[in-house]
Amino acid sequence: MAEGRIVSKRITRSQKVAALPSWMHKCAYTWLIPYLDVEGRIEADVRLLKSDVFPLEDRVTPNIIEKILLELQKAGLIVLYVVNGTRYLQLVKFNENQPNLRKDRESPSKIPAPPSDHGGNCGQAPEEVRSNSGVEPEEVRAKLREVKLREVNTIAWSDEARAFIGIQAEDRKRWSEAYPAVNLDQEIAKAASWVIANPKNKKSNWPRFLNNWLKSAQDRAPAKGGGGGVYPTHTKPKQPTMRCDKCENYFKETVEYRSQQLCPGCLLTINPEVDPEIAAVLGGIGKPP
Repeated sequence: MAEGRIVSKRITRSQKVAALPSWMHKCAYTWLIPYLDVEGRIEADVRLLKSDVFPLEDRVTPNIIEKILLELQKAGLIVLYVVNGTRYLQLVKFNENQPNLRKDRESPSKIPAPPSDHGGNCGQAPEEVRSNSGVEPEEVRAKLREVKLREVNTIAWSDEARAFIGIQAEDRKRWSEAYPAVNLDQEIAKAASWVIANPKNKKSNWPRFLNNWLKSAQDRAPAKGGGGGVYPTHTKPKQPTMRCDKCENYFKETVEYRSQQLCPGCLLTINPEVDPEIAAVLGGIGKPP
């Protein structure tokens, strides 16, 4: 990669840049440019961006960088996308703003281009796509809405952060409504622990993985009647019962597994291929009703 890139003076007259919510957003957008490869791309891992773009800014945390990236995408200045579980970003109109870039003197980009969902939009923002094929404007707008909805889905797994990234407020709201008995923070942390413990079981669709995980947690949650609603505050049931060390619910019986008392439901979340011992344990208790 070259030592730097050109920052055109037109940036000071950009309406999109001027509309960014803070100077930190504007600074982040400008500081990203020197680190882009020959095609205007870079890996969008917040930990890496923190070390490269903001190494001396202690107040700029990976969480803040994540919010900044989402704002830049919302403004149409970058495109975030995931390929094979790794998230990248593409600067919009990169080639247009680097007229003197000599691609023949730089190494080719090793970062994959945005998926076909983004069409040819690498060089322009989605809202600036124009139709030259006779398609009616309303059809173009409908297609753009579809593209934007796909771009919002940026949930991915970061090996460096050892955590899920890209979870937005809209995702949490939707999950809370769909799975009211689930503690989202706790279950997302459990899902992250499972991914860390099973590095070979990489998923191609992390949003679907999290949704299925939360659905399973909802299905395991005890539904009780009474004046407090369908899922009232948990109270200890009548004895004899045993408490599961993982989900902390009470069951008629639990099974000891590696110094823990686990219910059948939690035992089923352990992959027998990763731990053959669990197959024998499950065979002894059978599946829960």
